[in-house]
Amino acid sequence: MQARAYTDMFLNGGTHVFEAHKVVVTSSSDYLRRQLETGPTDCRKPTIVIPGVRTEVMAALIQFMYMGEVYEEEAIVKEVQCLGRLLGVK
Repeated sequence: MQARAYTDMFLNGGTHVFEAHKVVVTSSSDYLRRQLETGPTDCRKPTIVIPGVRTEVMAALIQFMYMGEVYEEEAIVKEVQCLGRLLGVK
């Protein structure tokens, strides 16, 4: 079984669209939770676009939301921390 079999949303960051689970995203980020609560409710898999973020930074932030850790270079970690603060990631 593929891990993405039960994904129910997309996060568009950089040049990539990432599949994700609403329960993980909403429990990790106040901003993303508000976006899902106030966005259209008629789409099966909503997409949240995060403009101006590099793909590898978005991937690392998603890794943090799922795993609670980031295994990346120091420069990327700093960008992930900044993005996490902007998105209200806990």
